[in-house]
Amino acid sequence: MGEYYLDLLIRAIILTYLVWGFAFSIHALLIMCRTKSAIKWARRWYSPKVFRLESFIFYPMIFIAYILFEMLPFFIGINKEPFRFNIDNLSNIVFYEDM
Repeated sequence: MGEYYLDLLIRAIILTYLVWGFAFSIHALLIMCRTKSAIKWARRWYSPKVFRLESFIFYPMIFIAYILFEMLPFFIGINKEPFRFNIDNLSNIVFYEDM
């Protein structure tokens, strides 16, 4: 019976990582594009330390979302020029730059 709960816990952790990471990665891409509403939302709900921690935890998801939503349309010819991927500048955009 304990093996069942351990398997359930592992699946719950993986699914939570995927769902939360997908939402955070879309939010991070909007911040990299300097969308004002995304920056305001991050300033309201995150501290700089927690935001930086989450950006490092979900780095693989952010990179996958960048490839899917920016690079793939660029290679297909839909997007003219993708924005630059810079995870280090992400927290600076949110907390230290003016809008």
